[in-house]
Amino acid sequence: MNTYFYHGNNIINKIKTNYGALENELEPFYTHCYQPFHTALMKIDGIEDASVCEKVRILNVYYNDVEEFERRYAIKSQSKFRSTILEEFNGYLFKDLPEIKELQLDFFNKGIYAGLKIDHRGQIAILTKDVDFCIGKRFVLTLDRQHLEVIIPLVAVEVKTYLDATMYNEVQYSMQTIKNATPNVRAYLLMERNEVKEDKIIASKADSPLDEIFVVRGRRDHEIDDKTVYQFYSEVCTTLRTNLKTGLKMPGRLFNP
Repeated sequence: MNTYFYHGNNIINKIKTNYGALENELEPFYTHCYQPFHTALMKIDGIEDASVCEKVRILNVYYNDVEEFERRYAIKSQSKFRSTILEEFNGYLFKDLPEIKELQLDFFNKGIYAGLKIDHRGQIAILTKDVDFCIGKRFVLTLDRQHLEVIIPLVAVEVKTYLDATMYNEVQYSMQTIKNATPNVRAYLLMERNEVKEDKIIASKADSPLDEIFVVRGRRDHEIDDKTVYQFYSEVCTTLRTNLKTGLKMPGRLFNP
């Protein structure tokens, strides 16, 4: 499995580049806060609701450490120090699903298949989009004697610390592009907090490329809600099983069996 430790890698890169002249502060944070967080989540291999709730409990403890560090050293949102936490947490959440191992699926956040085009040399080129978290599989296609590497998504998730109207429009466009290329992909928006007005979300629901939106924190001072995280987890589990089922059973329902 490709490394999905986006948050951990973000901290390591900041240490290497002495981000904000904080190398001496970031190193102990990585050792004493991030590594225990990472190790504790990697040790949980259950896929039942109790395991998901325990992962959320560990996540909430880590968020407290992060917020204290952010306040003490005035870490800016542009650093992606905080935003990568929830992105990485998706990997811990889904790493032990049987479908991931059985079908050799992987986790990605860059280069997701979004279509084909003819480039300036008259050759076939792959169009790609980046998403915050994707469950999919990498393939090598041969077209007109060209070998093209593509990442086909089954689940695509945009992850936000908070969502405003501009971000919401950008997410809709990005997910529509991916769905145009891979119609059976399921698209989700996972965020800590929502700042988009209710009427805008309701108005966009009918024709949105998003299959669902999950808000896991009411306000910034609230903890991550384990029930909402479990709903998200269950939705993605169902998506994987539904998309990978073969055959129709008759007599019976065909659209929503």
